[in-house]
Amino acid sequence: MQVLLRSKVSASAPNCKLSALCDWFSVMLHAGARRCEWAQPPHISDLTHTPELNVRGTHVAFCLNDITFFRLGKRSLTLDKALTHPHLPTMVTVCFRVQKNGAHGETKLFTQNTHDLNLCPVRHWLSIVQRFVHLVGRDEHIPLAVYHDATVNRVRYLTSTDIEQQMRLLAAELHDLDPIRDAKDLARFSAHSLRVGACCVLQALGFEEHEIEKLLRWKSKTWQLYTHNLCVVSQKHNKAIFDASTMPQF
Repeated sequence: MQVLLRSKVSASAPNCKLSALCDWFSVMLHAGARRCEWAQPPHISDLTHTPELNVRGTHVAFCLNDITFFRLGKRSLTLDKALTHPHLPTMVTVCFRVQKNGAHGETKLFTQNTHDLNLCPVRHWLSIVQRFVHLVGRDEHIPLAVYHDATVNRVRYLTSTDIEQQMRLLAAELHDLDPIRDAKDLARFSAHSLRVGACCVLQALGFEEHEIEKLLRWKSKTWQLYTHNLCVVSQKHNKAIFDASTMPQF
């Protein structure tokens, strides 16, 4: 789905909703993020509305001061330096200011993907920050997930509705699903799909339980509810049975 989305973004304006969703889908799949950690609920779309706050009055979603870029050697970069020299950042740390598990203020490190720039979280984080500064400025109290709505010439927040609509359009096209006949299957795609997808990716590649919990910020085994009967896991099982069948018999 991400590859299909990137193919559509290539002809889109850099600050439009589609481009913004492409950046956010990429970095939030890396982070296994919850919707509230980056996007707004359906009724909060305009920047004149009040975004989600926690009980202490702090924004739940990422803001500009939660993002720090670094160059090779772990030397931090000023925002100006990162924006004017986009080739310099090789790492970025992101502070999860409010988390469901209570680990508020946890910092996650994202490193450069040198194999495929389209999958590089540092590149996408830089694009997110560039878009925000261009559309909003340097305000550190406004959530970062914004885009320009050209139909009304306004800056808006990305919402769960935006996420669901785009995911379902991509799923319908990719899997040849009918919006009416397959409505039940399409309804399974939501903002939470990124958190579920992150669990499935790590499961498929054989990550240990403690690694999945650490990388995706879990303090319980609840993530296991999101794992699936994946073909790649079944194939690994097949190989294990085959390997066992070739062992010497004693």
